[in-house]
Amino acid sequence: MVLLACSVVIFSGALCLGMGGLIEAISPHRGLGYEDAVVTAGYALLAMGGISFWG
Repeated sequence: MVLLACSVVIFSGALCLGMGGLIEAISPHRGLGYEDAVVTAGYALLAMGGISFWG
């Protein structure tokens, strides 16, 4: 169960990183920095998932 929860957190982190790229690519408001917060959340989720997985 714990490994499943970790994999969901890692997947959501990867999804956040992908969404950050999509925001920058197709957004009509490019350059406003919206993607920076999404990418930061993605890295945080990846880190939390990795630490939980190995911990």
